[in-house]
Amino acid sequence: MITNWQDVPFEKYIEISKLYFELDDLSNAINLVSILSDKSVEDIDKIKAKDFTKYSSNLQFLETEPDFKTSKYKWKIKSIEDITVDDFIAFENLKDENFNYPAILSFMSENNLDEDNINEMSAIDVLAGFFLLNKKLQRYTITTLLSLILKAMREKIQKLAFWRRNQMK
Repeated sequence: MITNWQDVPFEKYIEISKLYFELDDLSNAINLVSILSDKSVEDIDKIKAKDFTKYSSNLQFLETEPDFKTSKYKWKIKSIEDITVDDFIAFENLKDENFNYPAILSFMSENNLDEDNINEMSAIDVLAGFFLLNKKLQRYTITTLLSLILKAMREKIQKLAFWRRNQMK
């Protein structure tokens, strides 16, 4: 049975994140034990209460947030110059749902991993990759936004100067 965040594959992390919003506490515990032990819910329903207590005591790590700073994987995020407009638009459209992280990382990193490979990676490693990507793109977005604001201000100043010249004639 999985007993720490480093050992949780990202695809199981997605399954776990869906549970917290749908089921009551006992159902959550049964489903969590099922996911983390690779046993069916039916098999979990058949175990003795003392065994279930032992299994559920291994779930304590879920009470803490995954610390992606402990990631062991070295992500190579594409440089800003290599990111296409399509990549950036896809990122913006997909970034709000954590189940999209593998798809995003597959086209925004240079690690040559497909979605299936990323889904099998540790949740901590995938979250770290997404954090690094997001951080890099935020810097790019802020820089781009500032340059667009400056360009718009220059255009307004030029229009104002043109208007003043025409008023003086």
